This record gives sequence, structure tokens and C-alpha cells, in this order.
Amino acid sequence: MSDTAEILRLRVLLAFLQLERESCTVMNMSRMLGEEHYAISRTINGLEKEGLVSRTSPRQPVLTEKGIEEAALTRFFMGVYALK
Repeated sequence: MSDTAEILRLRVLLAFLQLERESCTVMNMSRMLGEEHYAISRTINGLEKEGLVSRTSPRQPVLTEKGIEEAALTRFFMGVYALK
């Protein structure tokens, strides 16, 4: 995975923690992160394959327990301590 793709992966994980559950859509994340929607969609697909995201609702992916743990660790190690 390229550095750019890895950075986007981490940004998407953190976006899941920042957005309200109802707002966790590809388009909202795309706007929030300033990335193309197809890049966000591909990243979420990758996170789903890793078991970090569940798409029980096609338009509103959610973090799994494993995803929540990884996102929290990412936030901790990046020095972003404030909960939203």
C-alpha cells in the first residue's frame, strides 16, 4: 500500500469517529476530507475486507468493534485525544 493510500485509510478511520453515525456516508466523508468519492469508497471497501467496517446498510458503513479499536489507537498515536 502506498503512503498516500495508507494516510487516506487513517483519515477515513478517524472520520468515522468524528462524524455522527447518520452522517457516515461516502459523500459526507468525501466532502469532509476533500477527497474524491471514489477514493473514499475504495478505502472503505479495503477497510471492510480487513474486518474494520461493516456495510449492513449500503449507504451508511459503520465501524466494527475491531474498527473502533483501531481507530481509537490511531487517534491516540496521532495525538488526537479529544472525543467528538
